[in-house]
Amino acid sequence: MTEAHLATEARERALEERQQAVQRLEELDRWRRDFVSMIAHDLQTPIVGINGFLDLVLAGQIPDDELPDVHERLRSNARSMQELVDNLRAYTLLQEGRVEFRPQQLPLADFTAQLLADMAPVLREHTTRVDVPDDLRISIDRQALERILRNLLGNAARHTPPGTTVSIRAHRQGPTVIVEVHDDGPGIPDDLLERMFERFERGSSGGTGLGLAIARQLVELHDGAIEVISEPGAGAVFRLRLPDTDRSRDAHPEDSAR
Repeated sequence: MTEAHLATEARERALEERQQAVQRLEELDRWRRDFVSMIAHDLQTPIVGINGFLDLVLAGQIPDDELPDVHERLRSNARSMQELVDNLRAYTLLQEGRVEFRPQQLPLADFTAQLLADMAPVLREHTTRVDVPDDLRISIDRQALERILRNLLGNAARHTPPGTTVSIRAHRQGPTVIVEVHDDGPGIPDDLLERMFERFERGSSGGTGLGLAIARQLVELHDGAIEVISEPGAGAVFRLRLPDTDRSRDAHPEDSAR
């Protein structure tokens, strides 16, 4: 092989690498524009609602007997903004690898009951149920589990009609704790199921698509797994499989001694 031929190959490789670099930069710029547009859209909706209601209140156009409902709508829009900000912050920390977990023993029945009480305004148009044994405990980071379940419950509230039921169920399966969020809504189309946990998968009811992606990442960082089971017209089940580290050590004491 001549020096001229080698030089030609080297130039072609360099050109190909430059083209690939340009393509990656173009994709990154497109992703950035889409991301900014998506966030702006999702912030605009509650902001418009808040400003509209405030204008009516300040103009004295809301009858006194309707003020409690308006106040609740204002709080609902503010909660939507806070949820978006919380997910953006969580996503940024996860991408930068700046998340520290502090596992603690959590009684799941009390934890889920309190979480549903905290999320009552979000789930106010739904019936909620808890089916968790009183003695079921798991060693996990409390804030991570709360973010996971908040995102799953919020997703259920957004994508199911008022009057339907959203449930949390849990049980132990050996060293693994199974936690499920059920709904009896319209179900998830087959073509969407495979993309449910992808970043920015918005679905039919909007949203940034960050919530489920964050839930999956947090579950996987705990060495767990998450899946969704659904059929059109038959609701959906989001199933978490979370290893209980304390129970795992009890089951294999020789491992903890190594």
